[in-house]
Amino acid sequence: MSETVGVLGAGRMGRALCRWVLRAGHRVLLWDRSGSQIPARLALDPADRVEVAASAAEVAAAVRTILVGLPASAVGPVFETMGARLRADHEILHTSKGVAPGFRLVSELIRAECGARQIAALGGPLLATELEEGNPLAVVVASRFDRFVARLRGLLADGRTWLFGSRDLVGLEIAGAMRNVSAIAMGICEGADVSETSRALILTRGLLEAARIGAHFGADRDTFIGLGGVGDLVARRQATYSRNFRLGARLAAGDDCAKVAQELAAEVEGVVTARAAADLADRTGLTLAVASAVDRVCRGAPARAEIDALLSTELPLGPSARLL
Repeated sequence: MSETVGVLGAGRMGRALCRWVLRAGHRVLLWDRSGSQIPARLALDPADRVEVAASAAEVAAAVRTILVGLPASAVGPVFETMGARLRADHEILHTSKGVAPGFRLVSELIRAECGARQIAALGGPLLATELEEGNPLAVVVASRFDRFVARLRGLLADGRTWLFGSRDLVGLEIAGAMRNVSAIAMGICEGADVSETSRALILTRGLLEAARIGAHFGADRDTFIGLGGVGDLVARRQATYSRNFRLGARLAAGDDCAKVAQELAAEVEGVVTARAAADLADRTGLTLAVASAVDRVCRGAPARAEIDALLSTELPLGPSARLL
């Protein structure tokens, strides 16, 4: 049965979510800060069943299910404006691949601002361009509520997108956020002309660190060796169009992080996540060498020296390493 689904954000991921909902046979109620510019940005025509809302609160008042295509930094402020309109029976699916300072996960930010409890994350090898174009792809949807996962799998069934369910919301959010840190690291390696073998080592360490953070927050280790962890990394391994990857390559060339981020004209979530992970390592004693190195490079440290230091440090053995 067709219904109206809310979408927040008309950036690259928001556009992809709109096209996905339309392919599944539903209508879209869309909100974005750009307001009247939305139709042009989405190349909408009268046949598209997309209405533009004047505010995020209007979306909350009109629909039950809301898909969030916003960066992590925007989630808290936007949901604060929606808080009074969001009820316990609202359903929220977010695609954010970042964290807030203090390593606060996006689901935590949403819960802090509203009464909605049915919250899910979409993760895995999710490339916005492929989702928008309708290419076949497999992704993970994670929520603590099995019935919500089942509903999303039915609601968004378009014959081209395979949704695998998971209960490990925390693990999927951490894996997605740390993937962006690894993407910056891979961009640095590209810019510094690091060998493929060395890149594999750094990528492996990045995955191990994500799993280590996951264990700290009670996540399932298997999440990190599944589609939401390894699968995501493989899809992004050489995604040169990725903002995080491009930032890393520019950092390796000696460019200023803030200047590059401004030129990219979009938030680079891996920068904030690397900073949050480095702070977490300082507070807890977790070994997060890749994240800490990426954070230092983002703050001006020589990229090549940080890469060389990573490559000269032995990969730890033990139960965590055997995860891989």
